[in-house]
Amino acid sequence: MKQKLLIIGDSKPSKNSETSSFDNLIAHPLMHKVDAKFVNYSTITDGEIPYIDGHFYVLLLFPYSYWSQHIERESDGVLYGDEHYGMMFENYMDKIDDIIKAKYKNFTYVNSPNSIKIDRDKKLTKDILSSKGISVPPGWTIEKPDADLEVLRDQIDLGNNFYIKPRFGAMGKGITYLSKHKAVSNYENGNGLRAGFDYGWSFQKIAKKGGLLKRIVDSKPILEKEIKTPLIKKRKFDLRIYVIYGRVPYLYARSAPIRKPITNWSQGGRIEKEVFLKHIPSHKLRCIKQIAKKSAEALALNFCGVDVIFDEQWTPYVLEAQSMPSWESGYDLFGMLIKKLAAGKAG
Repeated sequence: MKQKLLIIGDSKPSKNSETSSFDNLIAHPLMHKVDAKFVNYSTITDGEIPYIDGHFYVLLLFPYSYWSQHIERESDGVLYGDEHYGMMFENYMDKIDDIIKAKYKNFTYVNSPNSIKIDRDKKLTKDILSSKGISVPPGWTIEKPDADLEVLRDQIDLGNNFYIKPRFGAMGKGITYLSKHKAVSNYENGNGLRAGFDYGWSFQKIAKKGGLLKRIVDSKPILEKEIKTPLIKKRKFDLRIYVIYGRVPYLYARSAPIRKPITNWSQGGRIEKEVFLKHIPSHKLRCIKQIAKKSAEALALNFCGVDVIFDEQWTPYVLEAQSMPSWESGYDLFGMLIKKLAAGKAG
């Protein structure tokens, strides 16, 4: 008997040119290996939930429709990735969880809503990883904006550089970089939101004592001390390591020129070919695979991407995890997950 699978997701809004993981999975050639049902999130909240007999797995993909309509709306004046974003997302995932548990009794989440909520919260993620002995970039969460801003300025005067990241952000959006001679942000100066697009949040200079920086700090973001990476071909880099039920099937490097603040592909970074990894000591690659698996376990994630960066001494730090990975063009990530579930090797 085929393993049963309920896949909940949405198509991307039409303004995005890419097809969503949900749409790609519907057409995936390996779907015949499982007995899968596909439903949109709106179907779940409308109460039109399909009947499924026996045990099954639930795969939650990104809720694009709710996110676009209620959280990241165009020109709403809300600063991207702040506590408002976190609260809205957490409440929605709780709602989905309640509906599913009320309808079904014999199922297992691939990634539970609770784990997805934790992953979305950068502070909570860092706290959990640190408690398990996993190194994360040094820094702190701003709680007292005026006082913490003064501490930040003092640290910068001492020659330390910092990233300011939205606590509930993703895809390299809402990043601010501060050094003694440079202050740039990819927030749009004025309203802080770039019309809902996920790509092309380009960096621009901001005033170190200007209104935008004050607004960013007031949102209680995450501050992280810059970790300077070893350079490969004059490019800085970090790595994305995928973990599926305790195994690492795939990883790759993302790079950017030294002058660029971040390496995210969605914001202009480059995904490197496999040959790039040959410049990284092999024992360090083995090490980060173990760290990625340990991170996934700590966050109770069975299917995720873990982002890792090295410092100049090749010491690894976990930047964050992604509990709702996007479709990868260079590797059949979801195909590997389907095979795992179909073979009964999950868990």
